[in-house]
Amino acid sequence: MAIRTRYTLAAAFLVVALAACGQDDKNDSGGTQDSGAESSFSPQEGPWVLTAQSFLVNTCFQVADDEPLDQTPFQLTSNGDGTFSVQPGDSEAEPMVCTLVDHDFECLDVTFFLLDYSEFEMDALFTAHGDVTGSFSSETQMEARQTYEITCEGEDCQAIAEKKFENLPCQIDLEIQAEAT
Repeated sequence: MAIRTRYTLAAAFLVVALAACGQDDKNDSGGTQDSGAESSFSPQEGPWVLTAQSFLVNTCFQVADDEPLDQTPFQLTSNGDGTFSVQPGDSEAEPMVCTLVDHDFECLDVTFFLLDYSEFEMDALFTAHGDVTGSFSSETQMEARQTYEITCEGEDCQAIAEKKFENLPCQIDLEIQAEAT
């Protein structure tokens, strides 16, 4: 189980997850207020793929500039209530849901991935947790920024982290682009 492979899948999942939607508007005081009206914009449902990524901050591990993007499609589905769910095509993970106001979206307090080493008889659970914000330039194109921290709980975290990470806990700040296929 390679951390980088799982990370790339998580990044691609997040890209599309960014497309999940709701109905909150920011008020002047910085709080959130329900607009009560559905946005007229809606991203295309169906498969989406990651088309570009750029690390702004990565204190976790080295990534080669020419490392290929994960092209596994992710499903974007309207829930019919002003929200969208995003489900990776090769995962049984819970779908991600995000809010949409006009063409802008946010996915707050998201668990991007869990890596549980108990299947290898090791006591370590790695978690990537953070936020995603972005916007759609059209029904089939989007840009987003993912910011998350990777942490670990368990007695074997240090031994695994020394082989897989440069630092732990660590932070990833990533700009991504995706398109509907």
